[in-house]
Amino acid sequence: MTMTGKKNLTTFAAAIASIGLGLGFAGTASAQEQWSLGTSSSGSGPYVDGTIIAKVMNENQDVVEVSAQTTGGYNENVALVAAGQMEMGLGVASDLHDAHNGTGKYADVQNKEMFGNLRAMFTFGIVVCHYVVREDANIASFEDMRGKTFNLNTPATFTRGLNENFVKALGMELSDFNVGNVSTGQFFSAMQDRTVDAGGHCFPIGLGALHQLANSVSVKILDVPEDAFERLNAMYDGLLLPITIPANTYPGQTEAVSTFALNSVIYTNADTSEEGVYAITKAFWDNHEDLASQSQSFSGLTLDLAIEGNRVPLHPGAERYFREVGKVN
Repeated sequence: MTMTGKKNLTTFAAAIASIGLGLGFAGTASAQEQWSLGTSSSGSGPYVDGTIIAKVMNENQDVVEVSAQTTGGYNENVALVAAGQMEMGLGVASDLHDAHNGTGKYADVQNKEMFGNLRAMFTFGIVVCHYVVREDANIASFEDMRGKTFNLNTPATFTRGLNENFVKALGMELSDFNVGNVSTGQFFSAMQDRTVDAGGHCFPIGLGALHQLANSVSVKILDVPEDAFERLNAMYDGLLLPITIPANTYPGQTEAVSTFALNSVIYTNADTSEEGVYAITKAFWDNHEDLASQSQSFSGLTLDLAIEGNRVPLHPGAERYFREVGKVN
């Protein structure tokens, strides 16, 4: 993350720690209490996933009513949930780990002690990082991107920080590119309009928006060099996952692509109602086949995945459910 990004996160976290934002957080759940699930910008992958998750949770329990909320993204979700201003958030395991432990980009954040209140609920899938370039930009490798417009996402977002670290892992500098500041939701239209030449964004394999882009513009997904991945993974305490995008996943993609992925997680605050967390965790996992039928973001979802790669303490409500189904002792 840039120094500007750190200052933005620090200022925001300090502000929400000292003032109430009126999102209705409460420690004790009552029938149909309103809970918010922080996602990202409207139309983004996390917002779409969050809307589906909230729907399935609401249809299968009556303890709380969950609403997917648009936010500034994963960094904002972490701060809101830690401060007790939003009941749940979507994020990635590496970011949740750093926030809870006060490491990485959270090492110098003011009032970082509040992030120790974060508790994991479960992993609900993985997002795969796609480094997409336009064929007509004549980019065959990351070295070829020098002088090109490389979209890193909007400032102070998790994806922006990840991409800035990835550039370092490549042994390159931000000054090697014209840096783009477009959100994931706007990236595909920016590629089609040729206002950016390339971009790094993380989403489930097979995302429809990339299919649509590849059907209208010739694009290529770059392989991530193994040595760059190893350096990047070291920055994230080994919580990144090497992964292959199978050949023919997208139009024109005739070869498999080597890249990396992150576990997607739902988390909450230690003070959130145990009964409420238990009810919605059970509603989610007892009906995960329904989720898979609505979006491929949830394809391959299994109970074994639920607590995989998690190094943050489980919330007692979630732990209770996973103990019942034999996944924790």
